[in-house]
Amino acid sequence: MDLKALQQQFMLSIENQTSEIERWVKASHGLSAKDRLAIYRRSAKGNLIEALRFAYPVIERLVGNDCFNEVCEHFIQGHTHHSPDLMHYGAGLDAFLPTCPTLHGFDYLADVATLEWAIHCAKDAQITQPCTAQVLAQMDSTAQQQIQFSLSNGAQLVSSPFPIKQIWAQNQNGVEDVAISLTDGGDRLLVILEHDGVALISLSQYTFMLLCLMRQYSLSMALECFIGHVNQDPAPVFAKCIQNGWLTLV
Repeated sequence: MDLKALQQQFMLSIENQTSEIERWVKASHGLSAKDRLAIYRRSAKGNLIEALRFAYPVIERLVGNDCFNEVCEHFIQGHTHHSPDLMHYGAGLDAFLPTCPTLHGFDYLADVATLEWAIHCAKDAQITQPCTAQVLAQMDSTAQQQIQFSLSNGAQLVSSPFPIKQIWAQNQNGVEDVAISLTDGGDRLLVILEHDGVALISLSQYTFMLLCLMRQYSLSMALECFIGHVNQDPAPVFAKCIQNGWLTLV
């Protein structure tokens, strides 16, 4: 077996806890090949748990350290890590949480996890050049109708029937505990990197809808879909998105 194949087999063994690689590992200092591999497996698992803890501090605080570690161990079993950067590990925990029997009935946790991952990704986003009214004014009407937007700075849209922004804010260090009711109302949020850090911007129903459409369609089609869904003039909503720098040209 060449070195590259051996390294790949070793990584697969660490991730999947298979035994094929053991015959290539020497026993040493009283440790068998299996024992020596177990050291690497524990270290690798510990690194992944710490990556999840870094990305989801509010989830850990809400469920407690012991429960969080248990959830992480189960998550890791089905979610291998392929990127050299642990910052990228942890996507999908929001979809995984509802499958955990110990968290049954705590539906809001998945949406809090979605928000935390959006915040986590925003911290590592690149600042992009927003589209301005001046740029649009320089285009003819045909070009304007065909342009495609994306959200500025890799921003993400997050919605929930639960007050996830309040839950997240309440669980930051140094914040005094205040009772939160899950029936206080939901959130529609734009999570975006600004020059002074990540912002969680609450959006109206119409602004949220238009931004969702802008990510998928050309300007003309997005406006047409908007008008087809709601009895509202999209012009003021679109102007607000441009003025706030939330859209960038693709």
